[in-house]
Amino acid sequence: MKILIKAADFVVAFLLTIAASSMIISMFLQVVFRFVFNSPLYWTEELSRYSFIYIVFIGAAWAGKQGMHLGVDYFTSKLPEQAVRRLAVIIDLLVLVFSAVIVIVGAQVIPINFKQFSPALNVPMGAVYAAIPMGFLLLFIYYLAHLMEDLGMRRQL
Repeated sequence: MKILIKAADFVVAFLLTIAASSMIISMFLQVVFRFVFNSPLYWTEELSRYSFIYIVFIGAAWAGKQGMHLGVDYFTSKLPEQAVRRLAVIIDLLVLVFSAVIVIVGAQVIPINFKQFSPALNVPMGAVYAAIPMGFLLLFIYYLAHLMEDLGMRRQL
């Protein structure tokens, strides 16, 4: 499991770095070309939008690993420790099921969208939509580790 988490960490870091860099560089180029050369680039907005999509879904997986997703702990803080641990397992299982459904359905939708191309970059839209199941697959991996930790199985791995 540790190897899988390390591989997922590498993929997340790589994709977030590429997406953020391409978004920053394309927006910088757009500003320079629009205001300095008075000739805006037509493809920068689309590249920034697609980069942002990857940042959102891959970043959501990273946030899931870090435990940074929004949560209301008003009620859980009033529960006994045993109930909090059981609730954590239930939440992990719900996230795993939801993530698995998104990955499965997303994998079915992606091939259909490879026939459609973006207007400016001429990139297959399936490559853009791949960010959704990819992000949820990474989230699945991270929450599987959360579940094992919550069940006390992490030490055995």
